[in-house]
Parts: sequence; structure tokens; C-alpha cells
Amino acid sequence: MKPKTAFLTCASWEPRFILGAQKVFSEQSFSSIVCFWFEEFGRLTKEPRRLLRKESRGASFEEFSLPMYNARDSKGARRTPSYAIVWKHVRQVIDHLREVSDSFVLDISTMPRELLWITLDLLDDAGLPGRIVYHRAEKHGDWCGTDPGRPHIVPKLGGLAVLDYPTHLLVVSGYDGDRSEQFISSFEPRRSVILYQEFPNGINEENREKNEGRHRARFGNRGASIDLRGINCYDSDWGFSQIFETATQLSSSANLILASLGPKTSAVALYRVHRKLEASSLVYAPCRDYNKAYSTGLRESLWLEWDPSNIEG
Repeated sequence: MKPKTAFLTCASWEPRFILGAQKVFSEQSFSSIVCFWFEEFGRLTKEPRRLLRKESRGASFEEFSLPMYNARDSKGARRTPSYAIVWKHVRQVIDHLREVSDSFVLDISTMPRELLWITLDLLDDAGLPGRIVYHRAEKHGDWCGTDPGRPHIVPKLGGLAVLDYPTHLLVVSGYDGDRSEQFISSFEPRRSVILYQEFPNGINEENREKNEGRHRARFGNRGASIDLRGINCYDSDWGFSQIFETATQLSSSANLILASLGPKTSAVALYRVHRKLEASSLVYAPCRDYNKAYSTGLRESLWLEWDPSNIEG
């Protein structure tokens, strides 16, 4: 019997959204294609979604719109994230996929991290095996998102906190030190570890300056309460082994907050860490403004096999 594999993605104006899909479709066929998109960015993603549909090559193609924010409660009030509504919508999609698919490919390249975690968790609940792909962009702009909302725990991924334990924080950082600072000020952890993407000398020196350099300048003089360490989220397990070792030490007799701001692959690694550490929570802070020129081009594609019966291994 021909395998029934579903392809899941999230629409974006970034070129790697359609370039990555074209690359995957040239190597594998799918029985169904699911494209999530956020209503607030519908105009920007309309043409990319049309192109994705054109590339579907006879597979069942469905788009699902999601609200990033709730409607305003009163005139002039600032909108709050609609993560509960998103969770319900995604659950309905995955409930259907489990009836018509026996495996999946999840493209996380342009998927917001909260949607990534919700989707991956529901795919695990459905018991579907699959593969996760991340397409690295050729170049990145100086910033991705600004004006983040208040951090919150991702639905169903809050763990089991121990009431008399202190709070510790683990952040995989990106270029924006303000966003790392936001998690520290919001949760007031007793201890924090900031992990920055580390490359060999001479490779991606821009990252060394914009990530490690900025964070050391900002947090390096705050004493033992904040520790900065290098990590490689582009290795074969997407940084899981390194992150888990650090998280295990940090979570000893503490409730652990986990945040991903750096390489998107780190979000997958943090999900696995969360599933292994009971007193841990995945947190997210959506931005209200995004850089329309955040990335250009396409580099290599990174793949990770995903077995729901062994994600904690």
C-alpha cells in the first residue's frame, strides 16, 4: 500500500518558505498538504500560499487560518495572544490527519515557535511518526521581531511545578538581547543560563558579534546568577544532548523555564528536554512586528527523524 504522508508548514513571506517546499516536493510525494497561516499577515502570505498550492502536485491541499491575537476587548485595549484558540484549531487538523495519514513531514522553517510546539505535541499525541525539516536561509537581517508581548506558558506544555522550588531559566538566545532580558525580568529566576549558537573560528563571525558578543556585554557582569555558554543547534540532534545536560543540572530542585529565541532547531530540542524533565515549562512571547526582509535565499536543509514512542531517548 502506498504510504500516506502529510506535509505541514506555515505560510511566510520569506523566500525559503516556497523554495524549501519546492525542494522537499522534488524529493518526496505527499498525500496531503496542510498550510497554516496567520490572519494578521494574510496579505503578505497570499501569493506564497498560491504558489504552494500550485506546487502541490495533485495532493490534497488545505489552508487553515489562525488568529495570532484575540479581538480587542474594549476600544484602544491591546490585544492578547490567542494561543488557546490556535491550540483548538490545530487539534482539529491533527485529529483529521491521524485518520488519513500514517506519517508526516513538518517544515518548521517559517513556523512560529508556539505553533511548532503545539503542532509537534499534538502529532505526538496522535502517535504519528515522521520527519522534521529546517531550511536554513542564505542570509539574515539584523532583527526578526520587535515589540514582544508578555511571555506565557504554551498550552499543555506547562509541566508539573513544585510549589516550594525556586525558578530557574534556560534561554537559547538570538540576536536580540532585549528579548532575553524580557524573560529574565518576567520570571525573576534565581539562576539563568543563556545558550548562544557557537560556530568554529572564522565561520559566521557576524553571529559571534550579534549573539554572543551582545549577550556577554549585557549580561556578563551580573555575577553567578547568569551563566553564558556556547552550543551547536545545527548538529545531528539539533542541540538536544548539550541542552539536556545543561537543563538537567539547572533543574535540580528547581522549576525550569525553557525559552527558544535562537536557531529554530533549538525549539525542537527544547521540546524533547521538556518531555524528559517533569518540572519544566515551555514559554513563548509573540512579537507584534516582524521584519519583512528577515531572510533571503536558501542554504542546506536539516532533517531530523521523529518517533513519538522514543522522543525522550
